[in-house]
Amino acid sequence: MKSLIKNISKLLLLLLLCSKTSAQVKISKSPLDTSVIGKMPFLYYPLISPDGNYVAYSVLKADRSSRTVVVQSADEGHWKKAFDNAELTGNFFSGDGKQFIFSKKDSLFFQSLGGDQPAFVTGVSNFKQPKSDRGRWLAYLLKGPEKILVLRDLINNKQQTFDLVTDYSFDNSGKVLLLKRTTKEGTVSTNELSWISLEGAGDSKVVWSDNTGSVSGYTFDANGSQLAFIIKSASGNSLWYYKASMDKAVQMADDQAQGVDKGLFITGVPPSFSNNGKHIIIRLQPSVDIRRARLGEAQVNVWSYRDSVLQSVQLLEKSDAVYKAAITVGSNKVIRLEQGDESAMLPVEGDFILVHNHSSIHDYWWPSYSERTAWMVSLIDGSRKRLPTWDMDYFTFSPRGRYFVYGDTRDHQYYSYELQTGRILNISKNIHISLAATDRYEVDKGHLPGTYLRQAGIAAWLDDGSAILVYDCNYDIWQLDLAGKKMPENITNSYALNRHIKFRVLGDDALVKGVPANADLLLVAFNTDNKYNGFYRKRLGVKGYPKELTMGPYTYEHPSFNLRGETPINCGLRPLKARDTDTWMVSRQSAVEAPNYYITKDFKTYKALTSLAPHKAYNWYTTELINWKQLDGTPSKGILYKPENFDPHKKYPVIFYYYERLSFMVYDWLEPDFTGSSMNIPWFVSHGYLVFCPDIYYTAGHPGKGVVNSVVSAAQYLSKLPFVDKKRMGLQGHSFGGFETNYLVTHTHLFAGASVGAGLSDFVGDYDALRGPPGKENIAAMAAYESSQLRIGATLWQRPDLYIENSPLFRADQVTTPLLIMHNKADPASSWRHGIEFYMGLRRLQKKVWMLEYDNGTHGVDGKDAVDYTIRMTQFFDHYLKGAPAPVWMTQGIPAKLKGIDDGLALDPNGKP
Repeated sequence: MKSLIKNISKLLLLLLLCSKTSAQVKISKSPLDTSVIGKMPFLYYPLISPDGNYVAYSVLKADRSSRTVVVQSADEGHWKKAFDNAELTGNFFSGDGKQFIFSKKDSLFFQSLGGDQPAFVTGVSNFKQPKSDRGRWLAYLLKGPEKILVLRDLINNKQQTFDLVTDYSFDNSGKVLLLKRTTKEGTVSTNELSWISLEGAGDSKVVWSDNTGSVSGYTFDANGSQLAFIIKSASGNSLWYYKASMDKAVQMADDQAQGVDKGLFITGVPPSFSNNGKHIIIRLQPSVDIRRARLGEAQVNVWSYRDSVLQSVQLLEKSDAVYKAAITVGSNKVIRLEQGDESAMLPVEGDFILVHNHSSIHDYWWPSYSERTAWMVSLIDGSRKRLPTWDMDYFTFSPRGRYFVYGDTRDHQYYSYELQTGRILNISKNIHISLAATDRYEVDKGHLPGTYLRQAGIAAWLDDGSAILVYDCNYDIWQLDLAGKKMPENITNSYALNRHIKFRVLGDDALVKGVPANADLLLVAFNTDNKYNGFYRKRLGVKGYPKELTMGPYTYEHPSFNLRGETPINCGLRPLKARDTDTWMVSRQSAVEAPNYYITKDFKTYKALTSLAPHKAYNWYTTELINWKQLDGTPSKGILYKPENFDPHKKYPVIFYYYERLSFMVYDWLEPDFTGSSMNIPWFVSHGYLVFCPDIYYTAGHPGKGVVNSVVSAAQYLSKLPFVDKKRMGLQGHSFGGFETNYLVTHTHLFAGASVGAGLSDFVGDYDALRGPPGKENIAAMAAYESSQLRIGATLWQRPDLYIENSPLFRADQVTTPLLIMHNKADPASSWRHGIEFYMGLRRLQKKVWMLEYDNGTHGVDGKDAVDYTIRMTQFFDHYLKGAPAPVWMTQGIPAKLKGIDDGLALDPNGKP
């Protein structure tokens, strides 16, 4: 591989020398080369101490096999320690903020914060801490036949040891440590569970022991006061229960328990508690079906129009169906929750669970799909109450389990369901603005039937469960009264609507535990006009606008605003709050500023913690947000990427890259990488290209025309700029962007070259075909055309004209643009047939077309194939957009017998493609 990279580096250097580049500007920095592609160091796994005085993070180095864990002071003390080859995850601060604990190989290190060298323990097999109370307790298992477990109290500097431990676990809150131990007397082995109380005197108690059965799975309740576990024995599995006040665990149910249907048995999957701790969820499974095909019989798949599930799907299905069931603490009756293809939704809040009968294995148009049903099922007695709809986009139980709230995708309203009474109220009907978000499947002129409009989402609960906060289509935040007695209140006072700023509530507990009625909400914000990102505050219960803290040309975090298409981007980091103080660790980046960590107390001033700038040694890029009018006169936006050494007096080739709408990423720092699917923008810009990413707006039934409307108008606009070479403009798109590229070259002659990856070309032939990996095709393509991204909005038989209109294959004779296709046989998302059909059609018509097909590729390529693809795409564009010599693979081709022997990458100065 090293020799391959070395040869590639030499080849790319030759390409640069052969390219027709202007000497008007002296290049002070080298373009990106293969030594840095995909290998720039980056920051990972940030942590902040409880008091906010220290931070830790990992740096993944350029070779990707080397990493460094860094812990440092967050103030001006400049104390800093770095540990090479430490583990990336599992590190943490002690609860008193005095130690940082991390692991390296089989050693566990204890670094005193502000101190010198760390103390350490060797021979550590693994270690654990409580999830919700990380900081006081630490347990680690030592290597060796004694299987010694060490329990350390990091705050009080005490420890206990236990031997013969085979497994162990804390409850989430750090109240209990459970030990799974195996002791042996003579030839008899005894398995046992020991309950170690971490509060008070720290009592240890064996709650279960047996020399015939074994523990296959266990779990604590949310409060750490109850334990449920599965015992596996020769007679079958059984569910056991223990509570802190009990002497011993008791058996609750086995395969013969009341409510376990004949033919079902309890699985060894770990049980789970409802959030209120009153119910235990287990899994039931049928006996294994051991039927086998008869020898000598014909092996035939019989496809019938009566089949609700396709034969191809049935062949992939597992026969060992599993059904959720519940048992109430104090009862020994099992309540089966799921039947047939039903699904019970976890986690569980209160005494009810949501169950629905829709399975993804059914075609969306099949009657069983349209007859989807949802029930609210009692965990106490199994009684069911049918809900009016299963067309729910967002749903959640209130913190105290009194209400269930859901968004109905049919009318885009929110409803509260009072669980005890079954009363359902429309709690958003008095909001006279759409609650549906703009997502990537929205059609701008005429909405298609189906799920194109979605609720923008739920923001937070009030902690008393009386009200919920939701977003409208502009991401203004509304407070809805669950009882329906109060009018909805726009707590952001239409600020998002009037200022074009989208808000999202920060805080992981906002939907789980809820927020107080007078909470001071921290909001992440995004300006849809100038694409600035930042933070606001808004206090609940106080009239007025949200208060701006900071907004600027940066990316701090791109939360779920339904902004993006599918392209490799850096979406930033959700800010991390210190547990005991209002100090936050944030990440910030821009187009010219690599992601780095900062500390802030007010979200107005930021102190830099790191200063990574790996791109500074190379000819990087700058970005500019461009506004222009489309062919139909409507406005659009796009990003113009320019080389750092941009010369306004020079004429540049430009490549148009697109996927839905991408202008939101104007301040994202894009990591250089090989092109495995979507074009890597930094690579091409560093090598002297302009890249333009236009936002594309679509019309129902005419997605292709929307592409022409946006991209052609953008090309016409840019071609008038003095630094753009209008005769050397190119196109690149992958997947849906590949379809867009195919459509463009069949409807315009503006472009000098185009590269397409995994693009659709034949809507007619693909409509009723199956998608999926070769031999496992099982996903009908119809939904993608009728009511999804391809936006036709009708069946093939209703509007065959639209399928023909949007199929590039039917206009292959109109192509004048040289085309490079990359499509692989194992593509599970876009059938290889699209690529080969378009290639064969263009070849039949004597058009200039090449097709790359990688043996190990799927919807894209990686590894050495991505390196190869990057080189060939670069050579292709260098020839058609820069006038560089074409390579041998373009001028002469590569005979199949020389596959893997002669790559044809050498340039052919005298040859013509």
